[in-house]
Amino acid sequence: MKKKLAFIMSGVIAIGILGFGFLYSSTSQAEASLSTKEIREMVEAQYPGKITEIEQETEFNRAVYEVEIKTEDREYDIKLDGETGEILNISETPVKNKPEGSKEEKKDTEELVINEKENEKSDKDQEKKQADPEKSDSKQAIISIEEAKRIALEEFSGKIDDIDLDIEDGRLIYEVEIERGDEEAEMEIDAYTGEIIVIEIDED
Repeated sequence: MKKKLAFIMSGVIAIGILGFGFLYSSTSQAEASLSTKEIREMVEAQYPGKITEIEQETEFNRAVYEVEIKTEDREYDIKLDGETGEILNISETPVKNKPEGSKEEKKDTEELVINEKENEKSDKDQEKKQADPEKSDSKQAIISIEEAKRIALEEFSGKIDDIDLDIEDGRLIYEVEIERGDEEAEMEIDAYTGEIIVIEIDED
């Protein structure tokens, strides 16, 4: 009886060892139906960013792929079924901010400064066109219309009837007309210096 029991126990142990060996062998030999290239194409079609790593592994007698993706501010770890490409798991991790003073930050700052200078230049060009629409390449008037009015009224007090910005003999000037009672004055003022070039006073 003891011999028979020992024989049965030996058989159970042997079967158990064979079964474990078969399971281990099957687990280690699990192969994916999808290739690494196919997995890459599937992931790239569904997720933005750059794939940094693709690794095939075996879990519970099933082939799986683990894929790492990086974007500007996120890292993704995706696990896919090696047979179907089904997403089994996905985790997201924020990317740490760039250290202060990094090359990328300095580059961004330099580009910002350049853009600001270009915008400033564009604004000045626009002002030139508004000051002299007939000659957009001419220098911008140093004094404003209000300044030209002030200069004119200091020379001849009254009511300004008309003021225009014009070019005369290649010189940018303000032409001003002022009325005061029965008197009328016409002036030409240098738009750069504010100098009164000509003044004519008519009396009715």
